Amino acid sequence: MRLNYGIVTILIAATSIFSGCVHPISSQMRQQVDPTISLTDIFRAPATYTGSKVILGGVIVAVHNTREGSDIEVIQKDLDSSGYPDNGDRSLGRFLFRKSGFLEPQIYKEGRQITGAGAVLGVQAGKIGEADYNFPIIAAEELRLLSSYQYNYEPYPYYWGPYYPGFYYSHYFWWGHHHH
Repeated sequence: MRLNYGIVTILIAATSIFSGCVHPISSQMRQQVDPTISLTDIFRAPATYTGSKVILGGVIVAVHNTREGSDIEVIQKDLDSSGYPDNGDRSLGRFLFRKSGFLEPQIYKEGRQITGAGAVLGVQAGKIGEADYNFPIIAAEELRLLSSYQYNYEPYPYYWGPYYPGFYYSHYFWWGHHHH
């Protein structure tokens, strides 16, 4: 029977390797996160959870670079088991990933998906349009920008798809013209 457990473990490990979704957050960081904290609670009362580590993700609204560092404003989205933000319209609200140093707004640009992890710093009063808004702040220890193709094609080189048919056709025509 022991052998069977071994095989099952290998199969599970193999499946996670080949599913093509590498979790954007390191396993060391994931172990420090408090799984009992619900995101709803953080959004309701961010100051209560200061110091607790969380993983959050969503879609970037903007980057605000200041003298102190950079705040990435993100619309929260639920993460799937692989740590990738959901594409649906549900969101608990907006939050900020805070990093020291400058972040290039053209890279961390509006509409890109991001997942990050770090400790809750508290809350910052701000505005969304004209409305006052309290943003939960996360001191980002890890940040990963996600490309859409990373999600679908990671097991294979991206160029296997579109270019191969063209490659074959051009050779076919070339042979056709030169050898008849």
